[in-house]
Amino acid sequence: MMSSLLPGLRDLRTPRTVGFFWLTSLWVLFGSQIPSSTAEADGLAHELFRLAGAFDAPILLAGGTA
Repeated sequence: MMSSLLPGLRDLRTPRTVGFFWLTSLWVLFGSQIPSSTAEADGLAHELFRLAGAFDAPILLAGGTA
């Protein structure tokens, strides 16, 4: 079973690495503009903070890397 999964996982390695590279680059460029707390946030950022408060950090990390 694992031998049938490995070729598929190899095909995903490059796109996932490139995607993480882009996310890291965007974080470095725009990270200072992201509010750090709910009190500083408004609009969409405030709603995202509310959503993050409804779930635990491991669930959000799993969703972000899936």
